[in-house]
Amino acid sequence: MITRAGWVFALFMMAALHVSAFAVDREFPQESVIGGPVAGFLKKDHSPYRVKETLVIPDGKALIVEAGVEFYFDEGAGVDVRGGSLAIMGEANNPVIMTSLEKNKYWNGVSVTGLKRAEVQGIHVENATFGFAVESGALEIRDAIVSNAKRAGVYVRNASVAMQWTQIQDCRSIGVWATHSASVDIDASSLSGNRIALVAGEDSSIALLRSHLDVNDVAVLDFGENSLRQRNSVIEGNMV
Repeated sequence: MITRAGWVFALFMMAALHVSAFAVDREFPQESVIGGPVAGFLKKDHSPYRVKETLVIPDGKALIVEAGVEFYFDEGAGVDVRGGSLAIMGEANNPVIMTSLEKNKYWNGVSVTGLKRAEVQGIHVENATFGFAVESGALEIRDAIVSNAKRAGVYVRNASVAMQWTQIQDCRSIGVWATHSASVDIDASSLSGNRIALVAGEDSSIALLRSHLDVNDVAVLDFGENSLRQRNSVIEGNMV
């Protein structure tokens, strides 16, 4: 005889199996399962994409992502710009989505290295370890939302990032982290609901213009020996 608790458990397991099968088998035909070196165009026609291993954009190659494309990353996968060019061309009403395949797990995020400036706009980045990690590279971010990053929404080391009209929200550790010769311009953006909104490390240069830092545990953690400038910005409603 199956008890009430047994029925509940059986139904739960059936639902979990159904969701898993739907996510992997039905939503992602073979041509939409990608990974490894990549270049050219990724179009909405084959979206959504499942990324099983890190997408690598090597030196001399370029990747352009059109508006409306959705990416679902396996745990540990990400996007790695290694000297190549990246342009993500989302729109406010038709954004590019990058998130984890499973909601309770994290993907690596987007990393940028090399001399060529990467450009992303109209993008939502969710559930990444680092939303964007830029080291010895350059990145321009516009009209973006980065949410629920595990370690940092945007991490910048010995690199430059220009961020405009962007929301960094609900990051479990740090919203924007600048360190070791980083140059970060934050314009008309908001950092809210993060454990620490902004970390200004040694030898970093940060310009905060027309932006809001609110509802964070800590608004700014300043390590000193840096350049931290703010103008026409609002810092309020934070615990510290």
